[in-house]
This record gives sequence, structure tokens and C-alpha cells, in this order.
Amino acid sequence: MTRMSTVLIAFAVMIAGCDTDAKQSDPVPFKESVPAEASGTVREPLDGDATIHVTVTELPSGRIRLDGATNLPTNTKLLVSVKERMQGGVLGQTKCSVGSDGSFSSEAIGPTGGLRDGLYIAEVVMPIPRAQPQEVRRIIGENGENLTGPLVENGAIGVTLSAKKEFTIGGAQAVHGEQQREKDVEESTARLKYDICVQLERLLKFKDRKDFKTTVLEQVDRTMIG
Repeated sequence: MTRMSTVLIAFAVMIAGCDTDAKQSDPVPFKESVPAEASGTVREPLDGDATIHVTVTELPSGRIRLDGATNLPTNTKLLVSVKERMQGGVLGQTKCSVGSDGSFSSEAIGPTGGLRDGLYIAEVVMPIPRAQPQEVRRIIGENGENLTGPLVENGAIGVTLSAKKEFTIGGAQAVHGEQQREKDVEESTARLKYDICVQLERLLKFKDRKDFKTTVLEQVDRTMIG
């Protein structure tokens, strides 16, 4: 074997060795995702003005559920309610609490047969601090002094928060249905006022009669004897 052949063989062996080393290099380690709590990013309640965001979900039964998110502390007690926009009174009310992630969700609200077509107002209220757990009061303040923002209401018995959201049942027909019910209420109220005025007028005429006192006394006697 010539000297040149020996050099070529040695060079080939070196190249092969380099290629093998490259192929057997250590793999890049896989980095697993770290949960938010483990990474130290825990939710900070009241990171600014108090907020309550409300979402209305219509259920297959025709009733509704109120979901939402807030920056109020975990375990804050909330009152949720639904009423018609017209003066029809509250249709349903229930309680819920703020979860560790700042979310809340109510039970189904509304009559068994479901809400009729119309316009409604959903409301979420944080009751006064005295009604809240101790761990909540430590953050919002014993008297709610740490609560700020447009949702804060200073009432006679204490500080509360209130967030409202209007929604419709029945789509485009909701407005028509609401207007019809308002018209019915107005007509019913007008009839009631008229009947009261007629009765008052009759009573005033009867009062002017000479036998008013006698008649009244006789009616009282009959009532007591009967």
C-alpha cells in the first residue's frame, strides 16, 4: 500500500466518524406546559375598578341562565334576577357565588312554561359587605371602601354593586309583544281609575243624604250582630 493510499483511507475514516457523531447528538429536551397557578400567575381580585360582565343564555325550556365574569374576590355572594322591562315585577331571583377563576353561573330563572316574548332586564347585584364572607371583606373592605367604579352604589344600609343587561325573547316580535302588554296595562289601569272615581262620587252623594248617619249606624249594628 502506497503512502498516498494510507492517507486517503485515514481521511475517509475521519469523515465517517464525524458523521456518526452528528447523528448521535443529544435530542432537544421537551418542555411541558406549566399550569397558570404553578407558574405563579394567580388571579388578582379588584385589579382596578370593580367589574361585572353578564351573559344571558336562553335554555331549551324557555327559561334563562345568567353567566358572567367579575374581578370580585372568590366566594363573593351575588344576587341575580330577571324582570320585564315594563312594570311587570321580578320574574325570578336566585343566588350564586364567584368561582376561583372569577366566573359565576346562576340556576335557571323564569316561570316553568318559559319566558314569553318581550324585553327583559337581567341584573347581578353584590349585596352589602356585611353579607359577605370574612375573606371577601378583607379584600373589598369591611364597609366596601376598596370598591371603586361606576357599578358602585352607596345606599342607606351599605355599599353594593349592580350590573344590568337588557335582552329579548322572541326576536323581532318581542318589541310588538311588549308594546301590546304595555297597552293592556294602561287600559286596565284606566278602567280601575274610572271605577274608583265612580264609587267615590256615589259615596259623596250618599254622604249628603239626611239618613246617612242612620244608615251607616244600622249597617254597623248588622255587621256586629252578624
